[in-house]
Amino acid sequence: MKQLYFFFFIIFTAHFAMGQTCGAYKIRVDGKLMKPEYVEMVKVPKIQYLESKTDLKFEDELMNVLPFQDKISVELYSPTTSHLYDDPEDLIQFYKMNHASFPIIIVTKGEERMEIKVEINWVDLKVKKIEDEGIWNVFEFNLGDIWVYFDNGEVNVEITNFKNK
Repeated sequence: MKQLYFFFFIIFTAHFAMGQTCGAYKIRVDGKLMKPEYVEMVKVPKIQYLESKTDLKFEDELMNVLPFQDKISVELYSPTTSHLYDDPEDLIQFYKMNHASFPIIIVTKGEERMEIKVEINWVDLKVKKIEDEGIWNVFEFNLGDIWVYFDNGEVNVEITNFKNK
């Protein structure tokens, strides 16, 4: 009986020490604010939202990204195995099954603070794989140039420099 307990102890220890660490992935979301004086923060979806169907509430699955000078950058981590996602196109195809676009929210500064939701089409998003960092597959989602401007009292957001332009 002691041998059986010892065997299970070894199996469980090995599983918890090494299980799911092989092939995890992360996404680095980058963008450039062309008018940073108008932007308080940018909210991007967490990987849990991207991997799920629409059963998660979008507003609860956002990561707040504060700008640094005129740039935004955040790394999102997934415990999900990424051995299926060596190619960025495979990862995007998986996300496309769950969501029609990559949504972000721009939060403006000022007295009339506003949250503006922008849907970025998967075809338009710049996605590339960065060199592996040990157990991590690292992908970059480049949002391009984010323009926020005021026109006759209305806030407008435009995102340029997609891969098709």
